[in-house]
Amino acid sequence: MKRSFFIILIATGIVAGCDKREDYFVKNALPPDIGIQRGDQLFLNLSDSVKVIRADQKYYPIELKLGSVNSEINSLTYQITQGKGEIEYREKPISGNSLPSEYNTVIVKYIPESLGQHQIQFTATNRFGAKQILNTRILFFNNIPPIAALKIDPTDNPKEFIINGEGSTSGDAKFGGYLVKYAIKVNDQEFILKSPKMHYIFPQSGEYTITLKVYDNDGASNEVQQKLIVKE
Repeated sequence: MKRSFFIILIATGIVAGCDKREDYFVKNALPPDIGIQRGDQLFLNLSDSVKVIRADQKYYPIELKLGSVNSEINSLTYQITQGKGEIEYREKPISGNSLPSEYNTVIVKYIPESLGQHQIQFTATNRFGAKQILNTRILFFNNIPPIAALKIDPTDNPKEFIINGEGSTSGDAKFGGYLVKYAIKVNDQEFILKSPKMHYIFPQSGEYTITLKVYDNDGASNEVQQKLIVKE
């Protein structure tokens, strides 16, 4: 009986020791090693913008990088916390909110239902219950047309003027937009330029119609028109 009792005590001690060790790991577990890959960097929070030129371009790829301890990640989920849309994985919509966690890299595609601000939250949980939360904020917007600005400056020659479109700007310069072409028309005569300014000598006095049309790097355009009286 004493031997049996001693064995029971040893077994109980082993179980209690395992429980304490498990509790220690749960309380002191590090969060999963995971981040949003962008270039050579990893982010826990990433903000970006997407200019939508065509309907089939309205999506955003998100690359999740799971670290060397990815075997301890037993759950990877997502939640759309702002906006409406869907997540695709390997070109197929995700029916629930769970993503595979057994790979080092998981690439998904977020497809919004509408333009505007969207936010997707990813949560990775390891076997000890520790979590790491990632947030991606994406602004989807249409291309904004450029703004044409025309100024006509006189010179010492009464028939020579400087047709100046330097005040023209891209409508979405802060998102990487820029002007690529300037089309200046004097009545029906058109000049295609890469720079916004040109000198022009009018052949005779009279009234002229000057038109400036500017184009941005996404093909959008805008124009402005002025009348000019040329005197002898």
